[in-house]
Amino acid sequence: MPEVMIKTAEEEAPVLFTPGPAGTEDNVKRAQVVPDISPRSPEFEELMAETRMRLVRIAADPDGTEAILLSGSGMAAVEAMLGAAGRGSRHILVIDNGVYGKRMAEICELTDIRHTVFRSSPWKPVDIAALEKAIVQAPGPVDYIAVVHHETTTGLLNDLAPLSELARRHGIRLLVDAMSSFGALALDMDADPVAYVAASANKNLGGMPGASFVLARIDEIEHAEQWRPRSFYLDLCAEYRAVRESRQARFTMPVQTLYALDQALDNFEREGRKNRLSRFRKSWKMLLDGMSRLGFEPLVEPGDQAGLLLAVRPPSGEAFSFERLQAFFYQHRITIYPGKLEGTEYLRLACIGTIEPQDAERFLSLLGQYCATATTETGR
Repeated sequence: MPEVMIKTAEEEAPVLFTPGPAGTEDNVKRAQVVPDISPRSPEFEELMAETRMRLVRIAADPDGTEAILLSGSGMAAVEAMLGAAGRGSRHILVIDNGVYGKRMAEICELTDIRHTVFRSSPWKPVDIAALEKAIVQAPGPVDYIAVVHHETTTGLLNDLAPLSELARRHGIRLLVDAMSSFGALALDMDADPVAYVAASANKNLGGMPGASFVLARIDEIEHAEQWRPRSFYLDLCAEYRAVRESRQARFTMPVQTLYALDQALDNFEREGRKNRLSRFRKSWKMLLDGMSRLGFEPLVEPGDQAGLLLAVRPPSGEAFSFERLQAFFYQHRITIYPGKLEGTEYLRLACIGTIEPQDAERFLSLLGQYCATATTETGR
């Protein structure tokens, strides 16, 4: 690896190797500085309508799919999606192979949505045969399979292709938490049996945190309207109907955040999804190779990862505890994330947002310095 010049902490801009919030471009930040404007004004109505259309086009034909904007973090979109799909007595089978799949199961439990939980390894792809068996043995017909597309607990990819094939065989549709995949990984709601997709303005799209959205098949959401909602604020059907009839959200939207999303979509369209994915994966591959050479072990086989986040076990020893690694990198204005699985110490590095290959180079150079010092101190 070529030598990298290390600037002082004061000279370096903060770098977030985190799965959320992700770093944002300067023009996205500046886009928030707009004159005060009412979210009920014609100008803002037009911004919302255009934003919804642009979001849909990333994953579907606008004739059959609607984007519903929400004020809140990504979990607001996930809960709204589950609430719409779970109306009436419809049955959701939730794939739990990480923290975020587990959260979907918890939402279903707390909001009395009829559901079955399919627990799967957080380290390996879903066993489709076992999942099919769970569908057949479930207490009543399954209407939806809920899955986290990119499970950032470990960086595992839940490939939608085999899940779609299984869903077709059983007349089931998918509910996709695409929080950490939307705008990077390919997603086609028209080709696959996907009813709803939940995602965020931040992460791969590069907007600011605080706004999220659900892409909903129009036939699905209009069918769901016949049943009683499971939430007042997160009533996706009511939100859909309000925007259709008045072009306005039911409640105050985060105006400045949506102006930032508008700019982020400009950036996204200029770069292109495939180019953005290539940039993210180049950094991911550099980190995978470089950290492996330094003794860090990936938790998930590289071929089973999405290529957007790397989860690794550090070498043994107190010098490599997450807290010490975090403190070292924070001194250099680099933020890393801890693991979220109990009983396993590891760290996570997301290669999304504004991460560039030179950021990965700098990280590896610093890590190499840290490892050399740790090895000297311990006599290894």
